[in-house]
Amino acid sequence: MFTVVVGASALIFALHYYVEWRRGRQASEAVAAAFAASYSNHAFIGLPVCLAVLGAASLAPAAVAMALNSIIIFGIGTLLSVLTGKALAQQGKGAEQSRGRAIRTALWLVVRNPLVIGSVGGAAVAFVNISLPQPVDKFLEMVGATTAPAALIAVGLFMARPVPKAAGSGATMRSVAGKLLLMPLVTLGLLWALPPLPLVWQQTALIMAALPSGAGCIALARYGGDDALRMSARIIAISTLFAAVTLPLLLLAMG
Repeated sequence: MFTVVVGASALIFALHYYVEWRRGRQASEAVAAAFAASYSNHAFIGLPVCLAVLGAASLAPAAVAMALNSIIIFGIGTLLSVLTGKALAQQGKGAEQSRGRAIRTALWLVVRNPLVIGSVGGAAVAFVNISLPQPVDKFLEMVGATTAPAALIAVGLFMARPVPKAAGSGATMRSVAGKLLLMPLVTLGLLWALPPLPLVWQQTALIMAALPSGAGCIALARYGGDDALRMSARIIAISTLFAAVTLPLLLLAMG
């Protein structure tokens, strides 16, 4: 499952970054477009869909995919976003000398990122099999319920801001196509090439791969500036809209 989830995201990210870089886009914006094409909305769409379609048997593989998505994929995305953002800001200012400082800063931001901390903490609590006190559990449940509307508000705010130039539409649609079409195909290819997983794990991996871009893309795009933020917001909104068509078609094909 690790190779399928992380491998598919890595391949899609590398392909999209190369395409956008070859088209002359700045490194920070290319990272934002590539990350949006490879980072799925596992928590708010993937888990409910898996439970509704595949039942409780999909909970374990879905949890594994969510953990890999939050810890490894988001962590590496944060690192690359910070590094390319720092490199952009340091052009002509002795970037070579401050590269080590930029790497240390990026690693520190990854370590203290709330999504990474929460994922690692949740995995640790599940591993040691302890129960949280009821007040703590209720508080965390209440805070968790606010994340989805807060993320949607953030996406809407960036889409509502005035756009000085109508640029980035090509990158937007390429990322949407990569997320909804290419990502499931790459995942299917990895499932075919690697040793077989149980059927419910294969089905869960395919569903998770076919999801729209996650709202976490906004958190990373801020390192790339306003253009990267607006592009990420568009990718999230458009991929979510189109997934209302592509995801049911995938489920129909899966039977």
